[in-house]
Amino acid sequence: MGTSNMELPWRRLYLFADAVDAPGLHFPGLQIPSGFQAVAVVPAPDELARLQIPGTGPATRFFFAGATPREPVRVQTLRITFASNIKGEVEVEAFLPESKRRIGLFDVRYAYSKQMFEIAVDPGMVDGIYREGIGLRLTKGTEAVWILWGEGKDCSVFAPHLLVLPETEDFTSKNRLALFNHHLKSQVCYHRSGWMEGCVLDGLYDLYRQTEDITYLHAVKNHLQQFLADNSGSEEHSGPRVQNGKIVADVTERTLPYAVLARIEPDHPAIGALIEHWYADKREDGSVYDRETDTITGEGVYTAGYPMAAIAAALDRDDLAELALRQLLSRKERLAAEAGIYLRADVQGQRTYLNWARAWAWYLLGAARILIELKDWSLKSPNLYYEEAAKEFVRAAVIAASMQQEDGLWAVFTDDPVTGAEAGGSAGIAAALALGVRYGFLEEAFRSKAETAWDGLLLHLTPDGLLGGVSQTNQGGEELQRSGYRVLFQMGMGLMAQLGAALGKSL
Repeated sequence: MGTSNMELPWRRLYLFADAVDAPGLHFPGLQIPSGFQAVAVVPAPDELARLQIPGTGPATRFFFAGATPREPVRVQTLRITFASNIKGEVEVEAFLPESKRRIGLFDVRYAYSKQMFEIAVDPGMVDGIYREGIGLRLTKGTEAVWILWGEGKDCSVFAPHLLVLPETEDFTSKNRLALFNHHLKSQVCYHRSGWMEGCVLDGLYDLYRQTEDITYLHAVKNHLQQFLADNSGSEEHSGPRVQNGKIVADVTERTLPYAVLARIEPDHPAIGALIEHWYADKREDGSVYDRETDTITGEGVYTAGYPMAAIAAALDRDDLAELALRQLLSRKERLAAEAGIYLRADVQGQRTYLNWARAWAWYLLGAARILIELKDWSLKSPNLYYEEAAKEFVRAAVIAASMQQEDGLWAVFTDDPVTGAEAGGSAGIAAALALGVRYGFLEEAFRSKAETAWDGLLLHLTPDGLLGGVSQTNQGGEELQRSGYRVLFQMGMGLMAQLGAALGKSL
């Protein structure tokens, strides 16, 4: 199968493989982006035989015969993108098939569908890659993993490629932001997981309201169309499920996209189903969280409280407004401590992930957006819950701001600098601070904190505008979060877009 460079002004940054030879396994997953296939990467030959995995060969091989550059370039990295979630840790070796020289090793831990990974390419390997292609095989892991191959409509960057920098190009922050903006509007940043997708939707919609650029609104509508159609019922699905012809809402942590849906289409039947879901799960203290796990999480301020507030504003529902405020206040009671913020607490009161950067991001972003959505409502109907929520936002913002590092970012555990800067959580915290200033909840001094964070985040953009330096999803527990492991993460791009919009940046 062949593919060609995507039609972008920056297409010279990518050298795509133009042919593939892969084991003939059937992809067990569900949805992949239009225009793509999923090809398998299997263990090394001895493991392949031991596991009795059928296929056309022991390694997946990509060829670059027709894709060599026509101008002097510096080959930076080799990238692959996964077609489905990986629930554990695997290693994928990239090597020269004929000379057997190792190019590098992809260290892949708990990857999600459509997550891209990259490894640096030594200049001494480049001629061999053009001549021999690239082989891929598992050196850790016993089951085949799947990567994307093909040419999507506006996400061709998911195909295996080399990132190359033409020697005549200057990759300044301005140029990187232009590429960031392009990817943000494309399907590169569409997530199948609801909380991830919601981060991107908020960024796009904020930029639309900030700039009145209709292309952001088009992107929002394209995302919502996919979100609403994504009702497969699998654990990877994002949108509202359909059972027996009726829309049913999903678990609380995946309901973030409904906030933007409420602004675009407040009478959509999924909104009504979601409200029913919330009231069915409401506890005595007004909090809403998943009955299956019986664990309350900080994410719920952002993924549940904020959508409640957005829907309350769209539908003029006093009851939903108070329910939204209760999501913050109930979590304040369960998760806030003198030492900071915990991510979650179980029914026995056991709390974990103290001062995780993204716990702060979810808590502060949710609080800021609840207050913003309900500001007009509170002026019409003064409410003690609202006043208490505003005080809690200021209290938490002061603590979070005090833990900002000199580089403008926050450590992955904000009270432990040894864990290293974390771009995703930092973008979320800074966005909350900037929103707080913009809407009059925080003093102007907090804006400089957000500006410093913006400058720090620019250093984590790849030459083609993707955000790196983000800690992986927390499936690997606190040990993985403290390990220094970092990834490219489109969700983080959504959070950075929210910050940019709140600061009035021109992307």
